Amino acid sequence: MRRFQSKIIVLLTVLFCFSCSIEDFEGKTEEELLQDYTERVNASLYRIVDFSENEIDLTDAYTNFVFSFDSIEDKVTATAFSFSSEAPWLFYLDDSAVMKFQFNFTNDSNLERLNGDWSIDSFLTDQFTLVKKDPSTGVSRYVTFKQI
Repeated sequence: MRRFQSKIIVLLTVLFCFSCSIEDFEGKTEEELLQDYTERVNASLYRIVDFSENEIDLTDAYTNFVFSFDSIEDKVTATAFSFSSEAPWLFYLDDSAVMKFQFNFTNDSNLERLNGDWSIDSFLTDQFTLVKKDPSTGVSRYVTFKQI
């Protein structure tokens, strides 16, 4: 009986967390959501906790990187040990009102995989997942940034 009660408490806690995050964004315009998301991204440091290309896990190449986003200067900084790379970064609404992330790294082959326009797959309180599918090459990439 005690295990059952524990499971119910965990389930209710998870449901409560999901309902709070959904209600935070109900009824907001894309512009308002873009502003909220931008503020959240700017407020923290992030690590890549999942990166896949055509279903091949490449996360290990990014485990030491810490990312900081600056929407005022429109740049992202990726740091790993003594290495640091700064790149232009944009978070914007495209012509179809779809939210896009855009990176443009130039001096590291792993970071260059992040280049281009990404769509938001999910945006949670402490992490967000981006997706990029290139129909001309068939390459699909997913990356998840987790707040640290």
